[in-house]
Amino acid sequence: MNDLTVFVPEKTSPCIPTGPIRTIGIDLGTTNSAVAEAVFDPQNPHNIEVRCLEVEQLTEDGVVSDVTVPSVVALTDAGLIVGRGAKRLRAKMAESGFKKDETIFYECKNEMGLRRVYNAPEGFNSPACISGRILEFLFDAAQGQGPIPIRKGIMAAAIFPGIPLLSS
Repeated sequence: MNDLTVFVPEKTSPCIPTGPIRTIGIDLGTTNSAVAEAVFDPQNPHNIEVRCLEVEQLTEDGVVSDVTVPSVVALTDAGLIVGRGAKRLRAKMAESGFKKDETIFYECKNEMGLRRVYNAPEGFNSPACISGRILEFLFDAAQGQGPIPIRKGIMAAAIFPGIPLLSS
């Protein structure tokens, strides 16, 4: 089927937009995360543009742009680092003085729902807080790409293999 089919309940009419709509989807992964967008333009309804977004990630060597964002967060003296730069800091945790679940956070999605509390500053003291930082980072990166504002977002976090959690 090549056409986009809209299912509409009886006694209602479809809400066809008057201008382009941009929706993002974020995959919060245990190891890596990603963000994609879909753009629908009612003037060209048979051509929905879908793409993974490249996200700029700060590292010690400069900015790296990639569609894959490691699900790692680091608190440094210079501020918050998410993604590739935090992953590189994780690789040298011992010599850099980072401590797991205090100043560097990874694989936190595995602990969501366990009511785990980290020995970290407020806003970084739970798996949900860390996941929220990653989602915020990806949302902000997506928001800065493209002239069309984001109309809706979908987050997928497969907490249990094969059972995605969807929210908007």
